[in-house]
Amino acid sequence: MERHTAILLLLLAAAPALAEEAPPSPAPAPSATADGSSETLIGLGVSLGSASAVGFSVPIQVGRHFRVEPGVAIFDHHAGNVEDSKQAGLGLAWTFPVAAQVQGSAGLLVQATFLGNGNVRFYRGAAVVGGEWQPVPSVSLGVEAQVGYTTSSYSWSGSRPYQDGLDTTGLFIARVYIW
Repeated sequence: MERHTAILLLLLAAAPALAEEAPPSPAPAPSATADGSSETLIGLGVSLGSASAVGFSVPIQVGRHFRVEPGVAIFDHHAGNVEDSKQAGLGLAWTFPVAAQVQGSAGLLVQATFLGNGNVRFYRGAAVVGGEWQPVPSVSLGVEAQVGYTTSSYSWSGSRPYQDGLDTTGLFIARVYIW
């Protein structure tokens, strides 16, 4: 397990203890207005991942408990002479208040990754859990842990330098809802 993933899992394990210290009334999800009605909010997100990834997303909070989050990322696979890789994905998450200014999420993620040389494409599906702190209703700072399965397709014949299988990753995410 990578060091970043281990730290992320430790932070997630500590979240219940942190939530107990918070005031007892849970904060509404970012999509709840002051009068309690729901609306759809759209924002911009930036994430830093355990695989040297930098990602950009468009979080769309639909009502109080559902988020759709399309995104792209650029990262280095450290695979031979392959340079930057590009990734596109879509996340669907159930969001729920945990404590004042703290929100949790759980969901699914699908991704496609294209290596710099264009020869290998990775496809990944993952279960995702996370938590985020909202210092103000339109801003959230969070962590996310993913357990996924990755498979690849090749456009050349010969040996298979990449193996299909289970993987884990962790992300630090900042989101700002602006619409």
